[in-house]
Formats: sequence, C-alpha cells, structure tokens
Amino acid sequence: NLVTSMGLLATLVFTRRVFRPDDPIAIAAVWILGSLMFIGLAIYGLTGGFPTARYDNLGGAVLLLGIFGSNVWVSYEPLRYHRLMKRRLEFGLADPAVVDRFLLWGLGSASRLLLSGLGVGAALTVRHFEPAAALTVSKITLIGTSICGIVTSLAYWQAFHPSQAYLRWIERRQSRSPR
Repeated sequence: NLVTSMGLLATLVFTRRVFRPDDPIAIAAVWILGSLMFIGLAIYGLTGGFPTARYDNLGGAVLLLGIFGSNVWVSYEPLRYHRLMKRRLEFGLADPAVVDRFLLWGLGSASRLLLSGLGVGAALTVRHFEPAAALTVSKITLIGTSICGIVTSLAYWQAFHPSQAYLRWIERRQSRSPR
C-alpha cells in the first residue's frame, strides 16, 4: 500500500503537469488525493489493518478513496485528451501516433483502476465465502489482476516507448483511412 500510494502520487503529479499544469483545482486535487492516501494509510496501520489486510475500517476507506480517486483522474485525463486529439486528427492537425499514445495511456490507466478494484473487491468479500469458494475467488482474482497488470504494462510501454513496428502499423492504418 505504501509503494502503491507513492507511485500513484508520482502519477498524479505527472498527470497534473502534462494536462493541467497551471490549474489550481488540479494542484488541489493532487494534494487532496495524495493526503487521502497517506493519511488513510497511517490510520489503516494504526487501527490494525496490515495484519488483517481488510479495508473495512476508517483508514481503509480513506486510503481506498485516495487510491480510486487517483486512478479515476489518471485514467480520465489521457482518454479525454485522446478524444480531443482525435477530432484534430480528422483535420490533419494531429500526429496519429500521438493520438494513439494518449489512448494507450488512458487504457493502461483504466486497466490499473480495474486491477485495484478486483483486488480490493476480493479483499472485502472473500472472508464471507466458504473456504473452497474463497480459494476459487482468490484464484479468479489472481488471474484477473495478472491480466490487468500485463495490459497496464504493455499499454504504458507502447504509450511511452513505442516500438518501430507499432509506429509503422499506425502509419499504415492512417494512410488507409479516408480524410
């Protein structure tokens, strides 16, 4: 949870700097969401959340609010920008690779949001199942979160370090599309 919160804080700062560098609301959002994560983490630890790995106390709720709020915003911004850039692309005012890379960034972030939801959902519900069912839920969660982790990693890698094959594919796709 500490490493997740630190990583999300860095992602929040990066997202604000890329999409809303001078927006005081965005600056406040980074502070609020970051504070929610770290204050929630402290309360979570002080109230015994770490040994139980349950999020059903005040600290867990505050921590999760910060984590999910961060993931939602970090998913929203590149997807919103992809939509804006796609309109420009129709008029030849945007680079197709850049437009696609915003989509990958947003999809990778949305996959990370889903990954968080699967993990937390399992943590909150698995104890209510019989042992055999709990094991099945845990296996399904592991598979789901693994797939989301791979999707997130691949999407981010291509968004920020696109391969030449990927760039050629975008170029071929764009050359075939009518304007």
